[in-house]
Amino acid sequence: MNKSAFVFISSLMIINVTTLSAQQFVANYDEAKVPSYTLPDPLVFNNGVKVQNIKGWDKRRTEIFKMFENEVYGISPVWKGDIISTELSSNLYLQLIQKELLS
Repeated sequence: MNKSAFVFISSLMIINVTTLSAQQFVANYDEAKVPSYTLPDPLVFNNGVKVQNIKGWDKRRTEIFKMFENEVYGISPVWKGDIISTELSSNLYLQLIQKELLS
């Protein structure tokens, strides 16, 4: 590769990096700028088929729970650690025990 081609490719890469920078956050205080949104019909499966009976509703309900798990709550990673604590103080009259978590 000659020097001019290297300079040209390098400059293109630098231009691409500068244009891919993150956008600045701009708060929206005007509700007219918010796009309209309608909730999906809870009695229609993700593939467009309508719920016809109780068994279908049980399947649709599972779909809705999975959507919430993925989109709203998120999936927690599996943790296989141990929690170790020591007792700092206790008051058995008030049934209080104060513990400190070590890990």
